[in-house]
Amino acid sequence: MRVTLMYFKDCPNWLSAANNLQQALNIDQLAGTLIDFVEVTTQAQADELGFAGSPTIVVDDRDLFADQAGAPGLACRLYATGAGLAGAPTVEQIAAALARVG
Repeated sequence: MRVTLMYFKDCPNWLSAANNLQQALNIDQLAGTLIDFVEVTTQAQADELGFAGSPTIVVDDRDLFADQAGAPGLACRLYATGAGLAGAPTVEQIAAALARVG
């Protein structure tokens, strides 16, 4: 399983997403899985990667939250959570998405 967290440095939410992702990997007994961090720096790179905003979590080339994706671009991404919109998906949301990828 290849796990990638794409971000751009001006977005403060990618660090929370990284923490939540690591916790979710631990829940799903994938604690040894390495996370590749990819900093997206240009609109051209965002277009090429299909970067739907920061943070974007991709597993095996699939955006875990593609249903909440916007157009590719250098912007902070919002996620619908049980507590409303947030800058990162919750641990539970990530764990559920990882379980679906299987």
